[in-house]
Amino acid sequence: MNLITLGSLHEPLLTLGSLYEPLLMMGSLYEPLLTLGSLYEPLLMMGSLYEPLLMMGSLYEPLLMLGSLYEPLLMLGSLYEPLLMMGSLYEPLLTLGSLHEPLLMMGSLYEPLLTLGSLYEPLLTLGSLYEPLLMMGSLYEPLLTLGSLYEPLLMMGSLHEPLLMMGSLYEPLLTLGSLHEPLLMMGSLYEPLLTLGSLYEPLLMMGSLYKPLLMLVTL
Repeated sequence: MNLITLGSLHEPLLTLGSLYEPLLMMGSLYEPLLTLGSLYEPLLMMGSLYEPLLMMGSLYEPLLMLGSLYEPLLMLGSLYEPLLMMGSLYEPLLTLGSLHEPLLMMGSLYEPLLTLGSLYEPLLTLGSLYEPLLMMGSLYEPLLTLGSLYEPLLMMGSLHEPLLMMGSLYEPLLTLGSLHEPLLMMGSLYEPLLTLGSLYEPLLMMGSLYKPLLMLVTL
């Protein structure tokens, strides 16, 4: 099943191995959502790494290294603790290697989480989106303030229910309104993963890439 199928794109968004299409192409948008300056290669390429960012099995560089965090966020291969465990799901959400089930399956939802096609209002409207999705820098109110999210994280039109309700999880993953716990807290990491606002290091720095992954300011 496709991981974030957009419109008539029959191949999965992340083909994991050979990313033929840009990462977040939407409808008639010919330029990638995240052009990142002049990124001719797919969005999640790292330096001279010719394989995609998510090698899923033999990722030599950690995917989301955080400051002085020596262990990668996604251990990719020997993930001792699941990344985003949902309810009584014993297998990790991201099994990274043999992803038999879609990445973000919710309960008995057989369709992908973000079908962005039959969805009347796209998740990322990108046009009438008054505030950029992941603006970093001069954005006074970060998208993910992780503590008091005044605006919903990824509200879709008149979607009253949270974006990522998972199975028997009574509290949404993103409680969109009063996020008591940081979004992706890891172990004894007291600072949120996405501090978006005073983000001294880019969100997804890769190798020697000095420009942030999500420029979305000069887009």
